Amino acid sequence: MVIRDTFDRFFMYTEQFERAMQNRIVKQRHVYPYFAYWIELLRGDRHMPSDLQKAIILYIGTYGFSDVEKFLYRLYSAADLLKFVRRTQLVSK
Repeated sequence: MVIRDTFDRFFMYTEQFERAMQNRIVKQRHVYPYFAYWIELLRGDRHMPSDLQKAIILYIGTYGFSDVEKFLYRLYSAADLLKFVRRTQLVSK
């Protein structure tokens, strides 16, 4: 149950960021650096076993996290993904 609660909390916060972007409270470029890793992971741009990725995506759809789906599939270019991931790696060193 702890794992499910953790996913639920993460997806609820992600939806709040999506709604904030939809309402133009924050800009995508300001939110993105904090979520680049997760966006890549859940979109299949990073290595994750495909059955696990499918299970998480199914979970998102089944439990009604539609704004998470919108958040994940915004128009992020591959170049933007790479740029933000590199920037994140440089900061963590």
